[in-house]
Amino acid sequence: MDHELVMRLRELLGTYKVLRDTGASGAQQRGRQFNVLLADLLKAWGIPAEHSIRGLDGRDEIDVAFSIADVNYILEAKWEAKAVSSDPTTKLERRLSNRPPGTRGILVSMSGYTKHALNDAKSHTNVLLLDRAHVEAMLCGLVGPHDLLRQLYARTAAIGGSYATLANTLFHKEPPPGSWGAATPGDPWTVVKLTTSGTAATLLRTGRWPTTHYPQAAAWSPPDDLLVTTRSGVVRVRLPDGTTHWELALHDCEGEAILHDDETLLVLCRGTAVRWNRKSKTLDLLGGALGLGTLMTGADGEVWVFGYSGGLHDGSVTLTKLGDRPGDEERHEIPAPAGIETAIWLDGQRFFLSGNGHSAMLDLADEPATIDALDQIPSPLPNPRTATKLTPHSVLIASNKDGLDAFVCRLDLDTGKSTDLVDLTVNRVLGMTQTYDDAGSARFLLLVDVAGNDPETRPLILEVRTSNS
Repeated sequence: MDHELVMRLRELLGTYKVLRDTGASGAQQRGRQFNVLLADLLKAWGIPAEHSIRGLDGRDEIDVAFSIADVNYILEAKWEAKAVSSDPTTKLERRLSNRPPGTRGILVSMSGYTKHALNDAKSHTNVLLLDRAHVEAMLCGLVGPHDLLRQLYARTAAIGGSYATLANTLFHKEPPPGSWGAATPGDPWTVVKLTTSGTAATLLRTGRWPTTHYPQAAAWSPPDDLLVTTRSGVVRVRLPDGTTHWELALHDCEGEAILHDDETLLVLCRGTAVRWNRKSKTLDLLGGALGLGTLMTGADGEVWVFGYSGGLHDGSVTLTKLGDRPGDEERHEIPAPAGIETAIWLDGQRFFLSGNGHSAMLDLADEPATIDALDQIPSPLPNPRTATKLTPHSVLIASNKDGLDAFVCRLDLDTGKSTDLVDLTVNRVLGMTQTYDDAGSARFLLLVDVAGNDPETRPLILEVRTSNS
């Protein structure tokens, strides 16, 4: 996403929070400011828009008017305490009757719709219904207005009616990538070249996936599964038998996924933290305009995001603590050295920033949080791809060094000393995650690509165990 758009969306999310926190006494003023916010949101995405427009001879007032691809829209915005009835839809239909043919009507209700209104929407299709989730998706950068409306009209045309949830609109119907078989030593080549004393690496499973499902990261999930983040969503790979299915069928996911005990899955998608509840089948957004990056769990279950946007010299690198809703983000701009690839939570508000050339330690509890020469650690490996915490004072780093050479090493954060553990021959290191066996011993699952010159992706899972922890 364009860096300028990311920064503008962050400003609008701040405005959104102010409106959310407005009490009942300011409801009327919030309504007018909501019109302004929606118009500003459309303009941020490059769509000309006006708000609070008086109709011909003062006969009505349109909250927001805009045009996309030569199609004109009029929008009625509602932010009320309770779900709205069918009355605003009826009123907007009357306004459409005295506008030129082809003008489309949209009703936005931040408090949702009554059952009667949703039932009417099944047969009355002149006005498209949007709810809070649709608005937050645009505010967060998950989807722009043009694409959202295009997909909403396509979805409602397919299923009928004038309302489709955000999940029903954005989720795809593609089949999951194929199952994984047992990995065979020597196929396609000798992957594990060398392990140091006290370290063992075992091949577990491998598959063959199209590049549309190219893996981005991996996370552990009980009882013995791997959640693989791909370009097309999050795939669950069952290690005992290699079967696969979608946990989240949503394009452009990135970074490690987090699966909570309450059956909710969190992952980044287009710079937006999304939460999918597998039981209720609801898609919520926790924060937006986060940039490219990954999620991580901090103290007391806090969810943090490492994200970057823009170039090396004019971009933004942030650590963001998520709240309950978009607008609640607690952002910390990081004065990070160039080349930082990812971050690991250590303890408290301490983070390890893994980079190419130099890595660094950062404690957000310091005011101001800064990185000086004493905080910087020469990176033990070039091109670090992924890292995971061993202890609050040591980490495991996996890197693509050169060509097909990849390495896993242990880095002591107190001394800066590194210990090589595994030497691999792979196309690319994709992800690494930590779990524990029944005896409480740590095991690390490393996801790599061994496609060679194959046009498809050949993901491979290795288990790494080490006494050097």
